[in-house]
Amino acid sequence: MKDTRKKWTSILWVEAIGFSGLIALSWLTEAVRLPHLIYGEPFVPNWHRALFRTVVIVLVWAWVQTATRRLLKRLH
Repeated sequence: MKDTRKKWTSILWVEAIGFSGLIALSWLTEAVRLPHLIYGEPFVPNWHRALFRTVVIVLVWAWVQTATRRLLKRLH
């Protein structure tokens, strides 16, 4: 049973690291002014866009985390 629990947590941790990376990239994009550097857009910090992306990613993350837990409980 302990071995199975360890596999669960490792799968959930991999998901968490992936979604955290997406959130970090979203904020890094605004902090580094990536649209300005790539597309030549005038620099206007748009923290609302980064915040909206973060909210959407967290909602998807919660749904995926819940679905994965349910699936792991059913399989083991």
